[in-house]
Amino acid sequence: MVVPLDEYRRLRELERRAQLAEQADAEEAEALAEYRAQQDAGTVTAIPQDEVRRRFGLTN
Repeated sequence: MVVPLDEYRRLRELERRAQLAEQADAEEAEALAEYRAQQDAGTVTAIPQDEVRRRFGLTN
């Protein structure tokens, strides 16, 4: 089977994007599962927005 080069490149780019989306979805699911486990264990801590802004150097 012969596939035109432009079509091949387009399909490869679509495949690459799909892989990136799948990876992002997997990372998001892992982070959410970790957060829920921390919630269940009672180890989730909240940081006030002002403190977060200070830590990142975003204070006015």
